Amino acid sequence: MKNTISKIAVTCALACMCSMYAQFSHAESGHAFGLSYSSGFKDVVDWHDQNLLVEDDFSWPIGISYRYINYLTDGLRMDVGVGPMSLIAGDISYYDVPLQLTLGYSFLKDTAFSPYIRAGAAYHLNDGDYVQTSADFGFLGAIGAEIGKSRVKFFAEIAVDTAEATFSTAEGPSIYIRQSSRQDITVLDVHFTAGVKF
Repeated sequence: MKNTISKIAVTCALACMCSMYAQFSHAESGHAFGLSYSSGFKDVVDWHDQNLLVEDDFSWPIGISYRYINYLTDGLRMDVGVGPMSLIAGDISYYDVPLQLTLGYSFLKDTAFSPYIRAGAAYHLNDGDYVQTSADFGFLGAIGAEIGKSRVKFFAEIAVDTAEATFSTAEGPSIYIRQSSRQDITVLDVHFTAGVKF
């Protein structure tokens, strides 16, 4: 619990610093809200289904994400965000809240179709009943495109996050264990996000 509180405090400090920078700079900024499908979260759910006797747990395959985009120069950009968030709730629990910080470049920024690339790090607030070792830092890389002529644009991107967590049936309540297992899983891995940027 203490470790989680420390992670949240560091995250809040980072968000405040980025917000202060944005206020004092004259750079253009934007917001991006999206819905994501993650192959890594599917692997997490599959591990629970294969090794645990749980039938009534809730897991949603689509995660919500948000990014604040600050354009440092004509095309250079810094993205600070959270998500996509993952959750399993019910007899067992699991959550993952990734925090993102990337630098990137937007090509053809003032046109109706603007591709971009970005790369950096993701830090995961990650825990669960059967998580032996939480995912912490991972490399994050993404390619995408913004589409539209107005300030409100649609965007789509594909990204990869390398952060891994170790899951073990030795960690949680023994009443739900179907078979013994210990596995390292990339908790987000490849994920596709689509949404609105404004």
